[in-house]
Amino acid sequence: MLRVVKTHFAPLAAASMPADTGKLKIEIELADIAAPFNGGIVNSSDAEVTRGGGASARIWEVCGHEELGRESERLAKSGLTPLDAGTAVFSDAGRGTGIGFEGVIHAHGPRWRSPYDKSGHTVSLHGEDELLARTWRSVLRVADRHEIHRLVTPAISSGIFGFPSPHGFEVAFR
Repeated sequence: MLRVVKTHFAPLAAASMPADTGKLKIEIELADIAAPFNGGIVNSSDAEVTRGGGASARIWEVCGHEELGRESERLAKSGLTPLDAGTAVFSDAGRGTGIGFEGVIHAHGPRWRSPYDKSGHTVSLHGEDELLARTWRSVLRVADRHEIHRLVTPAISSGIFGFPSPHGFEVAFR
């Protein structure tokens, strides 16, 4: 089920959610990624799980640079990073737990390298579609493993990694 939410913060929209049906519910809204939220937060990350720009910078700001920096070091020492494109890893949310975050799932999506065809449509020539789909599946597996039932997430790979947003949405929903 897909519903575009016109409210501004997920907790308000979630308050009116129907009873659990066992089906995946996806809501899209334009909001501050780091607004208070009860659930996990997904960070569109680089391979080393370091602070990035855009949504990643905002997540690090709210969860704490020092706290997520320590988590990044822990992941590296545990051999869980660097991440391959298409993978995700869990970390503590640092100060983000104070606003409801159950943890941060750092997802390393693909960089878009393919051209557009003459009609302006996207053409995945280097496997970017499958890597992005693998990234989303990895995020969901990590969430399941940590019993996180609600996620707030950016459009993975659509920022500086250059994945065309509309095409990325299609891949995510497939």
